[in-house]
Amino acid sequence: MASLSRFKAVLQRLFSSSGSPSTKDEPRGTPDITREIRRISLRPVGFGGYSDIYTGIWRSATGEMKVAIKVIRAVPMNAESNKMPRVLRREISVWKRLRHRNIHILCGLYEGIGPLPALVSPWCENADIKSYLERHGDNPNIELLKLRLSCDIICGLKFLHGNSVVHGDIKGQNVLISDAGVATLCDFGLSRILAEHSQSVTYTGVRGTSRWMAPEIFLDGERHSYESDMWACGCLFIEVWNNVLPYHTKINDFQLSLSFDAKEQPGSQLDMPDSIWAWVQDCCSFDVTQRPTASRIATRFCLQLVLQRVSRWVTLSCPIDAPERNLLEGVEASIQASASQGLTEMYILADSARL
Repeated sequence: MASLSRFKAVLQRLFSSSGSPSTKDEPRGTPDITREIRRISLRPVGFGGYSDIYTGIWRSATGEMKVAIKVIRAVPMNAESNKMPRVLRREISVWKRLRHRNIHILCGLYEGIGPLPALVSPWCENADIKSYLERHGDNPNIELLKLRLSCDIICGLKFLHGNSVVHGDIKGQNVLISDAGVATLCDFGLSRILAEHSQSVTYTGVRGTSRWMAPEIFLDGERHSYESDMWACGCLFIEVWNNVLPYHTKINDFQLSLSFDAKEQPGSQLDMPDSIWAWVQDCCSFDVTQRPTASRIATRFCLQLVLQRVSRWVTLSCPIDAPERNLLEGVEASIQASASQGLTEMYILADSARL
């Protein structure tokens, strides 16, 4: 059928389209915006694994913005580690230059609270992904919402890996939801710096939270890698889809160690769709060489979401008993309308009903 052939051709063009936002035009270095920050909260409004979060108002050339000021709780281990602020600035400058829809924006650095430069980024009223999903638990389209946020996460990770950046601490707490409801990754690369130069943060606090940590790091002390990021991403999907922590029945690191030795998966399927569970198992393979790339998983997730949205578009615009030719033409028209954006961007489009 000609219509089916055209439909396949459109999908093929979508799969072949690629491209990541460039970082080459971004200025090097991270600006010190200390003098532009006002009305800093007297006490922390939140706490992370190795940081305290304050709020403030950033008065920039474009106006005022509420920001989060992340103060790192770390002290250099010795005199030689006084270079830590320089190392931190250099690594953070990489974050500052990365621009992507699913990467949390870094505005600049703030000096004056704590021994190290604090990180300034836009304040997210929606908080992290776990809190966001808890507030939307009664959403009738909750599964589609989780799928969209999962696409956000893996597309952000695909972008990082495409720019030779290993995150190193993927977990729900490091996925913030923007005011537009978009999932963004934050705090990548910081755990490695703190592990190498700091004495005041716990082992798991700086090397990645234990429950999300790949076995080769937890057991053997290997360095973070693209593959360990993929393990942690699988654990994050368990957190998102099942609303439980990975290895949630384990109460301490000793029990986690036993689970790793027994090659026990970090979670079970529960109500997770079969396809999602299969991808989680792939990500959480104990054989490092068998874990998929972020690009591969991004394609799977985004195609799943595209097909669900196309199904909704066709259902809304075409009677269910319409001839096959009309249905295929409806699918083709829906996809062609967005083909220029590429497969991994199609899920950005607003649905006829907001999630």
